[in-house]
Amino acid sequence: MMTFIRGLGAVVFGAAISSSAFADGLPRGGSIKDVPAGPTCGTSAYNWNGAFAGVQLGTANYRSNVAIEDVLGITSQREETGFTIGGVVGYNWQKCNTVFGIEAEFNWTDVERGWGLNLAGVGLGAGPLFTARSSMDWYGALKMRSGFAFDNLLLYLTGGIAFANIEHRGADTVTGNAFTFNNSDTRWGWVVGAGTEYALTSRISWRSEATYTRFEDQNFNLNINLGGATGALRLNAQDELWLLRTGLNFKF
Repeated sequence: MMTFIRGLGAVVFGAAISSSAFADGLPRGGSIKDVPAGPTCGTSAYNWNGAFAGVQLGTANYRSNVAIEDVLGITSQREETGFTIGGVVGYNWQKCNTVFGIEAEFNWTDVERGWGLNLAGVGLGAGPLFTARSSMDWYGALKMRSGFAFDNLLLYLTGGIAFANIEHRGADTVTGNAFTFNNSDTRWGWVVGAGTEYALTSRISWRSEATYTRFEDQNFNLNINLGGATGALRLNAQDELWLLRTGLNFKF
C-alpha cells in the first residue's frame, strides 16, 4: 500500500510540474532550450544594401561676406543663386530598418556675383569704393548618412566635409589698379543636411536633398600701389552655400 501511495504521489507531483511549465509558456518537459525565440526587429521590404551612383541637379545659393579687418568697417555682404549639376557615388548598409551610408559627390556650379565694397559711415556719394566679383566654379563633398527605411522610402540625415573653388577679385573704382585683390583657392568646410530617397524599382531611386555648407574663413591681401609706394591690408572672406537638389540613383 505504501508503495502504491508513493507511486501515485510521484505521478501527481510530475503532472503538477508539467502543468506549471505549460502555463508559463514552456513546452512540455520544461526545457529552457525549447523556449520560442523573441520577436526579431522589423525589416524593410526593400533592400537598400549595396553600391550606387547617381546624377543630381538643383539650385545653389551662395552667400559671401568680405571685410577689411579693423579698418574703418569696410565690408560687403552679397548672395547669389545659381544652377548646379553633378554626380554622386556611394555605398549603403542596412540593418533591420536602419540604413547607414557613405558617399562622395562632385558638382559644377555657375554662381557668380558682382558687388561693391563700401566705406561704412562715410557718405562718398560716388558709388562703391571697389567693384568686385565672387564666384564658385565647382563643389565637392565626402559625407555619411544615416536614416530609417519605410520599405522603399528612406528618410535620412547627412553630414561630412566639403570643398570648393572660390574666387574673390576686385579693384578700386578710381584708378582700377591702386587698390586690388585677387584670391582663388580651394576652400574646405563642413556640410550638414537632410533628404529623402524613394525606390522606383529594385535598381532605380529618386532622391531629394537639402544641405548647408560653411567654409573656413579665408584671409588674403588688399594690395595698395600709390605712385610707387606699396603695401597691403588684410581682407577676410566668410562664405556659405545652400544646396537644394534632386536626382536619380542607380544601384549596382
